[in-house]
Amino acid sequence: MKKAIVVPLSSVVGLAILAVIGPSGSAFHGRAALGGNDTVKWRTLRELMPRAIFRRQGCGFERVDCKGCRIAASLTPSTRAPWRAEAASLLHLKKRARACSVLAAPPSWMKNKKLRLFTIPAAIYLGLCGVVGGFQRSIIYHPILQAEAQMLTEARLSQCEPWKDASGAIIGWRAVKKAGVPSAPNRLLVFHGNAGYALDRTYYLHGFERDVKGHQWEVTLFEYPGYGARPGVISEKSFVKAGQDALKQMQAEDQRPVYLLGESLGSGMACALAKEAPGEIAGLYLFTPYARIGDVGSRQFPYLPIRLMLLDPWDNVAALNNYHGPVAMMIAGKDEIVTAPQGHLLFESYQGPKRLWVDEDAEHNSVETGPNARWWNEVSQFLIENRGGAKP
Repeated sequence: MKKAIVVPLSSVVGLAILAVIGPSGSAFHGRAALGGNDTVKWRTLRELMPRAIFRRQGCGFERVDCKGCRIAASLTPSTRAPWRAEAASLLHLKKRARACSVLAAPPSWMKNKKLRLFTIPAAIYLGLCGVVGGFQRSIIYHPILQAEAQMLTEARLSQCEPWKDASGAIIGWRAVKKAGVPSAPNRLLVFHGNAGYALDRTYYLHGFERDVKGHQWEVTLFEYPGYGARPGVISEKSFVKAGQDALKQMQAEDQRPVYLLGESLGSGMACALAKEAPGEIAGLYLFTPYARIGDVGSRQFPYLPIRLMLLDPWDNVAALNNYHGPVAMMIAGKDEIVTAPQGHLLFESYQGPKRLWVDEDAEHNSVETGPNARWWNEVSQFLIENRGGAKP
C-alpha cells in the first residue's frame, strides 16, 4: 500500500519555485518580513489549496499548481528567500520517500460550500440507514436462548413434553397426555410472538384444552429456529421452511384437522403457511396481528425507507389473498407496538369468513389470556363451526 505524506501548500510551491527562482537565500522569520503586496500573494497561495498530498511514485514532480507557481515567481526578491528555504527544508522528505510525487487536488465537491452542506447530512442519513438495515433482524426478533436440559426441566414443571422431528431434534412442545383421555378432534399449532420462546406461551394450552364443551383441542407450541434450545437461522425464510416441515409432520401423524394460531410476529407465520398450503389449514386465529411488518417499521422509523430495506417483509394482507377458510382475530385496542389500525386493516382486507374480537383497554402484551376469559370458547366455536381446508 502506498504511503501518503501530508505537507502544507507553501512547501509544495516552494519545491516548484526551486526551479523558478534559484537555490539561494536566507531563512524566513515570519509574516512581518513581507511587504504588503507580498502578503496578499502569500494569502492567495494559501487559499489556492489548503493542503497537498504526496505519494510515492518513483518519479519527479509530474504536476504542480501552475497558478501558484506564477504567483510565487512574482514575489519580490526579498521574499523569494523564505520560499527557497522552506523548499530546502522539505528536501529530506524527498530523500525519505525516495521519490517525488503527484500533487492531488481535493475533490471538486469539497470546494463547493453548498454541496458540502448537502453531502454531510446525506452521508449521516445513509449511515443511519446502514445501521438500521444492518441490525434490522435484531430489532424485529428478540429470542431468548436456553440449554436443552434447562428447557426440559421447565417443560416438566409446566406439564409439557417435547415435540420432536424425525431426527430427534426438539421443534416444539405439547401438554403431557393424560391416561384414559381420548385424543381431541382438532389440533392447533401455535406460533408465538417475537420475544422469549414457545414455553412462555403455555396459557394457550390451558385456555383451549379446557373448552367447556369438552376436550376439543390438542395444542402444540411451535419453536422457531434460533429460539429456546432450537438451533438455526433467524429469518422469515428459515421460519417458514421450518413451519412447513412441522405442518407436514403433523399431517403425517394423523388426519385430524390442523388450525394455526399466530401471535403478533407469529401471525406472519400463520398467514404464510395458509398461503403456501391453503387446503391443509382448517382455520386461523390471529392474536394482536399486523397487516404488514413494513408498515409497523415505518411507524417506528418514519424518516427511513423501511419498506425498501426489509429483508423479511412479512406481508399478511398479501398472504391471505389465497386463503378462504375461517379467520378469527383479536385486536388490542391500545396496542402500542403494531397498533390497532394495523389489525383492523388486515381484518377488513380479508374476504373469507371472519370474526373480530377487540380488547378495548388492552395494550399489545396485556390482552386477557387467563383461563376464564370468554373469548377462548367463542373463538373455538367460530373456528370449528366454519372449518375450512380439506375435509375427510
